[in-house]
Amino acid sequence: TEIYTLSLHDALPICFDRRHRRANTARSTLESAALDDVGKHVPETLQRVRQRLDAVWEDAISYKRATINPAMAIRRKMREQAPRRERGSFRALPYVELPAFVRELRRQDGVAARALEFALPTGSRTGEVLGAVWEEFDLDARVWTVPAARMKGHEAHVVHLGDEALMALAAVTGLDARIVFPSPMRGEPRPLSNMALLTTFQRMKWDAKTTVQIGRAS
Repeated sequence: TEIYTLSLHDALPICFDRRHRRANTARSTLESAALDDVGKHVPETLQRVRQRLDAVWEDAISYKRATINPAMAIRRKMREQAPRRERGSFRALPYVELPAFVRELRRQDGVAARALEFALPTGSRTGEVLGAVWEEFDLDARVWTVPAARMKGHEAHVVHLGDEALMALAAVTGLDARIVFPSPMRGEPRPLSNMALLTTFQRMKWDAKTTVQIGRAS
C-alpha cells in the first residue's frame, strides 16, 4: 500500500545509510514506524517487516555492528496497541450427562472413537493423543510420558493411566507397530486426523453440547 511504501522510504534510508556507522541511530525512526498508519492499516505487513528487521539487527549485534536491537521497540509497541483477544472456553458437558456420553461413545466403532475414549479419562489435548506412539507408554507401570516436544508448554508430561484409558489402548493394540491411533486410510501409516474425531462426534450428535476436547472441558 502507499502508506506502507512511504513509511519504508522514510525508515530504511536512515537504517542503512552508510554515513551512520552504528545501527543504533535507527531506533527512533523504527519506533515511529510502529506507531504510524502502517500498523493501523496493514498490521500483518508491519509484523512481517518487523520480523525481518529483527533478524537483521540480531545479525548486526552478533557481528558487533550494533549494541541494541531497535526492532524490539516495535514489538513492544505492537503488543501495547494490539486489541486484546477474547479467549473463549470449551463448551463443558454437565457432569450428570457424562455417563450417557461414555455409553454412546463405547457403542461407536473405529479408531477415532477409541481415541476419544482414551482422551476423556486422561484429560489430554487431542493433538497429544493423536500423536501418541507406543514407545511413550509403559503399560506395566500404567504410565504415558508425553515428550516435551509434543507438549504445548514444552515440558515432558507424565500421565498415569486408569482402567478406562487402558481399555481404550487395548482396543487399538496391534493396529500399527508405532502409531497408537493410526489412520485407516491406505498408504503410509500416519496418525488419525482431528477431522476423524470431529466426524465421530458429529455422528453421535453431541457436537451441539460439547467439543472433542471434552476431557479438558468437562
